[in-house]
Amino acid sequence: MDKNFKSWSKVRKLGKNKYTVLWILYFIFLINMFIGIGRLMEGKLMFNIQNIIIDSLFGIIGGIIIGKFSWNSSEIKYQKYINENRE
Repeated sequence: MDKNFKSWSKVRKLGKNKYTVLWILYFIFLINMFIGIGRLMEGKLMFNIQNIIIDSLFGIIGGIIIGKFSWNSSEIKYQKYINENRE
């Protein structure tokens, strides 16, 4: 846990909102790339504005959900580690 503790100690300095925004950006990128590649393989236009907007909305929703849950889960583990190692 020491490695995870040190890693999370650095990440948590970003704050919950910045951490969640990073997850949102990550999801927007991934969703647009994977769906765009899928469209390309079907012989369709890889990117167009309407698809980018719709796919980005899914990325925002996914990023918020994963970002918030990931933050809360990591923070619980972090606080538990702190409390167990106070002595």
